[in-house]
Amino acid sequence: MMKLSDEINALGITDEMLLRKKLRRCYEPKDMVSVEGKLAHKSYMLEPNAAASWSLMKQDALNGGILIYAISTYRSPAYQAEIIRRKLDKGMTIEEILKMSAPPGFSEHHSGKAIDIGTQGFKDLDDSFENSEAFIWLTQHAIKYGFSMSFPRENMYGYGYEPWHWLHKI
Repeated sequence: MMKLSDEINALGITDEMLLRKKLRRCYEPKDMVSVEGKLAHKSYMLEPNAAASWSLMKQDALNGGILIYAISTYRSPAYQAEIIRRKLDKGMTIEEILKMSAPPGFSEHHSGKAIDIGTQGFKDLDDSFENSEAFIWLTQHAIKYGFSMSFPRENMYGYGYEPWHWLHKI
């Protein structure tokens, strides 16, 4: 298995790029638990505190008539590198990719505390999610469960707007 720094270099990501993005390293949790997600055949894992908060938030949203589901949760640095490799193979530049994807070792998904959230009637991982009742509910209630949206418009990391990406901060 390749060292993380070697993996980052192999992808064409320089130290200057990392510094410019003001990213902080995200470490994998010691423990994770399974949570229910959109697809029955896919594994969705979160750090235990994030999982408990997610389950409670999801149920409370449902009790209020709002269906939310997990699209993506924990992912390893190796899988993050694979995502970037696939985008490079499609002809994207590393600069373009880093506007939408974190380098391996720097994705909040590595922490087991990040969750990409979706709802019925809206395309997954799409800006249109901001027009959903689910997004409105999240903006009003997610903080009570320890979640906040990581990448609003004009965020300090230079990532595109991601109304679906929420991080458990407790």
